[in-house]
Amino acid sequence: MKAARQSGKVYLVEGAPDVMRLQSLGIANVIASLGGSWSKEQLGYFSKFSCSLCFIPDSDKPKDGEKFGAGEKFVFANGRLATEMGFQVSVREIPKEGNAKQDADSYITCLERWEGLTEKDFILWYTDKHYDTESTNDDQLKVISDVCDLLVNIQSEVFQASLLTDLKDKYRKASVWKGALADAARRRQEQKRRQAIKKSDELEGYRFYRKGYHYYDLDPQGRERAWTNFIIRPLFLIADDNKPSRIFELENENRIKRTIELQQADVTKLDRFKEKIEGKGDFRFFEKQEKYELLKAYIYGRTEEAQRVPQLGWNNIGERGFYAFTNGIVYEGKWKPVDDYGIIRLDNENFYLPALSKIHKRNKNVYVNERRFIHAPKREVSAQEYFALLHELYGNNGIAAICFYLATLFRDIITDTTRSFPILNIYGKKGTGKTEFALSLINLFQRNPEVSILDSTTYYAMGDKCAEVSNMLVHFDEYKNSLSKKHIDFLKGIYDNAGRSKRSADGERRESTNVDCGVVLTGQEMPTADIALFSRVIFLESQRSERTKEETDKYQTFMKLRNMCPTNITVSLMRYRDNFNAGWFNAWKRALGEIKSEVDYSTIGERFINNWAMMLATYYCLHPIAEELPFSEKEVHDICIEGLKYQHSLCNSTDEIAVFWSMFSKARQLGDIREGQDYKVCLMKTLKVTAKGKQRKVVEFETDRQVLFIREKICIAKANIQARREGKILIPDESLLSYLVSTPDYYGKTNSPLKFYILDENGKPTRRSNETGASSLVFDQERALAFDYQSICGNYDINLVTVSEPEKENNE
Repeated sequence: MKAARQSGKVYLVEGAPDVMRLQSLGIANVIASLGGSWSKEQLGYFSKFSCSLCFIPDSDKPKDGEKFGAGEKFVFANGRLATEMGFQVSVREIPKEGNAKQDADSYITCLERWEGLTEKDFILWYTDKHYDTESTNDDQLKVISDVCDLLVNIQSEVFQASLLTDLKDKYRKASVWKGALADAARRRQEQKRRQAIKKSDELEGYRFYRKGYHYYDLDPQGRERAWTNFIIRPLFLIADDNKPSRIFELENENRIKRTIELQQADVTKLDRFKEKIEGKGDFRFFEKQEKYELLKAYIYGRTEEAQRVPQLGWNNIGERGFYAFTNGIVYEGKWKPVDDYGIIRLDNENFYLPALSKIHKRNKNVYVNERRFIHAPKREVSAQEYFALLHELYGNNGIAAICFYLATLFRDIITDTTRSFPILNIYGKKGTGKTEFALSLINLFQRNPEVSILDSTTYYAMGDKCAEVSNMLVHFDEYKNSLSKKHIDFLKGIYDNAGRSKRSADGERRESTNVDCGVVLTGQEMPTADIALFSRVIFLESQRSERTKEETDKYQTFMKLRNMCPTNITVSLMRYRDNFNAGWFNAWKRALGEIKSEVDYSTIGERFINNWAMMLATYYCLHPIAEELPFSEKEVHDICIEGLKYQHSLCNSTDEIAVFWSMFSKARQLGDIREGQDYKVCLMKTLKVTAKGKQRKVVEFETDRQVLFIREKICIAKANIQARREGKILIPDESLLSYLVSTPDYYGKTNSPLKFYILDENGKPTRRSNETGASSLVFDQERALAFDYQSICGNYDINLVTVSEPEKENNE
């Protein structure tokens, strides 16, 4: 079996001589049934090695009146069984030579003969044997139905489709084959369903029995012994890697029913099970652990399985994935509601959404936030009307926000390519409607949305809120630059899909939660605490605080639509997921290429370009197929280009270097940084400096140029002090210095030390007298950083030169 494990395939023959023959030729992965049929248990042994099976039947002459020989019949039966068990099965058929019997031992006498045997998929080989193009139509239909009963067992959708194509190409009747496969799938589904549905009193083999609403067994003397005063109907095992649970229905002798969900740990041990069920009413188990194990065997054997849905929104689980609300899912573009237990039944799998299950529905203290994400619109709202009004009320910002909403619906597809996803930042002063703007997007996913105020939301709560949903929107309000570093770092991490790390439940390892949602960030301050955060957002500025009567009327109309809980728009758009998946990459390349051709790629950072390209590519991808989108591609294109350029124009005043120069200027105005002592501006014709990592150089100016010289450590330290006064945090000194010396404004560090005066409290140079009474100026000497003064002033809107003028004489 070592050879089988290594090769991934086992050759199955009938007799021991066949095995020895093939092994003598170096084919080790071969085994014989020794003349009998393969049993399910024997074939099941091979599943441990994840290998495929290839039958080599004896070439037997058929008996009189029969069409097939014994070897072929052997493979018909065993190949069918192996296929039904999920194996990939093939056949290497020994050619018939007259009436002589041939087997592997007699025919495969050399490797040339072995290599000359064609290996064919079992289903195709089986069809070739049974399908007669000259037979009646009824006989052909029977063969097609029989073959499809095999084909439906193929687990790979791709491989199944490939085989079906081969069959349709060879035997024609494409629609018949397709219909027969669908019928076979329904027969198989019904068979599995019948196997899963068990009668509650089917206790044969479990060594106890039911009478009325009690379970009994017999003691050694043959007397009845009651185990319970209730019966139990096992409903579902809820599969979950972290907290598996089981759902039961209990009914006691007084006909009182309770439906309960217990954690698996509460079912495993009898004392915990008794504690839980007795807490639900008069439900008692009288026996000991030994009897309880028999009851558990019945429970476990009669339980249908369902998988817990880990997140609301997109879940890439099951055969095809789906988009979940608390009361149902969008599966293959269609809405499928939960049943009373919170279960959704699909063709071959079940899923569990607990929030609105009748088990938990009355408990108002659990699943509070999840219950907001419910698809139950008060009426169907037209996407065209909703989007058009959003545009009329919020202008171009409305279209940009719609693009962000659409991108969020397919976020997982986008990030497979981009590996990142921006935050939507709606900035505006008080009364500009930024929060209501954000809620207009959030209402497309939930009703009565919760707004998280960042000042009062912990870093951990932010992580938990983001982890609850995927491809849905989460809203954080009241952004401030004075937020803690952990808050800022978490927001930055959202861009790269990183959440927070935490200890696992067992405490043995660290786990990190991914962020799979879109985040809307609103506030009265631009996110300038860290340029890395500003470059991770789609920045929209809300400026209007007053509306005309006509605009107010439109706003009221829009609010009526919003209050209808228009989740039907989201559900409707999910039917385009397959189309979006197919078209995204080309749309992304198109949008990225267009933007790079229209802006200065060397000046505008790649992150800004990528962020806006995601919005544009999303619209390009959906517009040809989604009639709900009322805007032209050119309109969206122009808005994205304009938004990108505007956001970049703000960048110079928001990056780390800009913050430094701003703090430098303010500290100068407050008298903390002093001209002549901490910096000086000089007219220079020639400048001798050493640039970072380079040799000394001489900079020659055509005309006298103003050069700003600053003392490195003291100026950075004082700018840091000013930043802390304003609630800002500069990056570490080493990083800031590396940024400063990398700008085009920087000439280098002076080769020779410069003189900097030590000023007194009146701002005048300090003098020191010697023993003779003569005085001299006191100064420090230090190599200084040299910058283009005019460029610094122009780029960062500061002025560092003190201008003085003589006082006019007072003639009065």
